[in-house]
Amino acid sequence: MYKFLRRYKGAVVVVALLFVSLFIFIAFGSNTTLFGKPRGVILKITSPVFETINSLLDDVISIWDHYIYLKDLKEENEELRRHLRRISTKYDNLKTIYIETERNNQRLEETLGFTKKEPYKLLPARVIGTDFAPYSSMVTIDKGRENGVTEDISVVSVSGIVGIILNVSDRSSTVMLLNDKRSRIDVTLQENRTRGVLEGFTDGTIHLSFVDRKVKVKLGDVVVTSGMGNIFPKGLLVGKVSKVNKPKFGLFQEIIVTPKVNLKSVEEVLIIIR
Repeated sequence: MYKFLRRYKGAVVVVALLFVSLFIFIAFGSNTTLFGKPRGVILKITSPVFETINSLLDDVISIWDHYIYLKDLKEENEELRRHLRRISTKYDNLKTIYIETERNNQRLEETLGFTKKEPYKLLPARVIGTDFAPYSSMVTIDKGRENGVTEDISVVSVSGIVGIILNVSDRSSTVMLLNDKRSRIDVTLQENRTRGVLEGFTDGTIHLSFVDRKVKVKLGDVVVTSGMGNIFPKGLLVGKVSKVNKPKFGLFQEIIVTPKVNLKSVEEVLIIIR
């Protein structure tokens, strides 16, 4: 106990003075002559203590109010951030829908323009399924026998030829693409009018076969349909020569053609119905 009083004697004195002051105010509330001077002395001694305590209390209250204000402000900021994120998500969704709609409209306008220029009947269709197996490349479209589609008729897009109708059901059809290993199309090199056969290979490339090795073929030469075979009309764009190799032995060149149409991302096609 002695050690405690010795260590905290200053605090004990202050507390004692406070209790004495409180006792005097309670017991001798009236300013009598007998206790007037003691009260004055006590007030003089304890006033600085009370002022310090009041100042500390004011600081504590101010800090607490500031803390509450910052806490409320932080919660409001978090709510604003959540609201902005919701608005940003809605904006991104609307932007995506808008861009996709614009692209669809553009493709449809190009398709309609194509149908107006060509002399034969073109039936628009959408790709609803794909099958890029190791040894075949096919897509399924949403038009079939009910729409006048038959087997062995050509399928094109606004960019160029796509393939041939392989199988037909009532409401859908299977299209064999140009790079299918079974595909064979009679074509012509547009510049020198040399004919050849466009063949799909198992690796997905398209080769122009049976072109005499003496014929001058260069990179970028345009390949179009020849009109032979009674499937594709004459003069439709196929693609461009992307590789030429003249082997030391053999009669024909090795030519690879890159199709104009991106066969892996085609979405709308046109079926040529005569």
